[in-house]
Amino acid sequence: MRRRIIRGPLVAMLVALALVGAWTAPAAAEVDAAVLTADVNFGTGITFRLEMPHADAAPAGVEVRYGLPDGIVVRRSTAEFAVADGLLRAAYAWEPRVPLVVGTEVEYRFVIRAADGSEIRTAPAAVSYFDVTLPWTTASEGMVEIWYYAGGEAVETDARAGIRAALDIMRHSFGAELERPTRLILYADIGHMRRDLGGGASPWVGGAAIADLNVTVLHAPAADRDPLDLQATVAHEITHIVLEHRTRNPFGGLPAWLHEGLATTVEAEINERFAYGDIMTRLVAQGDFVSLRGITGSFPADSRAAVNAYAQSNSLVTYIIETWGQEGVARLLEAYAGGVSDDEAVQAALGISLDELDRAWLGSYGVESPSFESLTQPEVAAAMAPPDGEGTPPARSTSEPVVAAAAAIAVIAAAATVLVVRRGRIARGYARY
Repeated sequence: MRRRIIRGPLVAMLVALALVGAWTAPAAAEVDAAVLTADVNFGTGITFRLEMPHADAAPAGVEVRYGLPDGIVVRRSTAEFAVADGLLRAAYAWEPRVPLVVGTEVEYRFVIRAADGSEIRTAPAAVSYFDVTLPWTTASEGMVEIWYYAGGEAVETDARAGIRAALDIMRHSFGAELERPTRLILYADIGHMRRDLGGGASPWVGGAAIADLNVTVLHAPAADRDPLDLQATVAHEITHIVLEHRTRNPFGGLPAWLHEGLATTVEAEINERFAYGDIMTRLVAQGDFVSLRGITGSFPADSRAAVNAYAQSNSLVTYIIETWGQEGVARLLEAYAGGVSDDEAVQAALGISLDELDRAWLGSYGVESPSFESLTQPEVAAAMAPPDGEGTPPARSTSEPVVAAAAAIAVIAAAATVLVVRRGRIARGYARY
């Protein structure tokens, strides 16, 4: 299936004559006398096309420049072109080596180079990468664009409720909000969703959120669904996107305990999906409690260890709120937005060192000698089986969150020619299982 996206009017001969003058203008002059289209061949790639009036000699070359949102990746590729009947036509078929994430928006433009080295460029256009075999319906809730194809008004209502809850809590409690439009894509068929995520997803994957792409993909069953579960799941993932927007900087990101601790805190305002308090009691009794430095990076692949990491993250953020108030969390986010280290952020926001915070939190559970064996690893994509036993709510889809950088890395690896990696940013995504 192919989807055509058209940007820009095709102008008449009068504009074509004006273009002749533009051809000898300074390099990189912009011209709007063009039609840009993009054919989406889902699962394969995107073909970029250009058609524009051209009354001069054939250009020396035509290239297409395309990239991901916010300019985090830019690529240049040589386009095939021909001039006939006063029109320049050019095309380039991009077939990334690894699959694109469904819902990704790709911006592109064409640059035409003359024999004397001067250039003209088209206005930018954008194309969205979607599986058009599905009968998508779209809606908006604030800056969030909702895409779904089954479940009707009930699914949309639950998605809206989850979005509103996350945005309201993050704005009013912690001074953070979405800064850019984002997409929430809901699949009723989890198998179809996994295929559209690229085929490399583990068989238990229930979705993915990639903040750098402003895309969240979730499983939302059309029937036999707990409405509060979907609302809480949506709220959890939108919280991750808000946190990335609030703290984005070139030097670093939030530790996993703060990301997941806040996301689980927000989701609990809708539905307590996992009994984190009971899990914490068991961890303390069994001596499995770890230092906060053990819940800093990506969460583990092992299901039980992952649930333990989420429970401890939730506990730590709850302790900070109870001790320093919501303002303490807001100050932490402000500090991290400056690109500082964990030690610097905690000192600036809470007035104590990271080790002092660790000891105080552990002490609230009577833990004097915690294990310092890490539950997490830095920048590692994790895939975990659905939790069993403790923490698994009955008769509902298991959808425990875990850091999953692979999707973001895959898209960027496919697109990147010129790439600047911001520490802790490129490989930061969140998946639910």
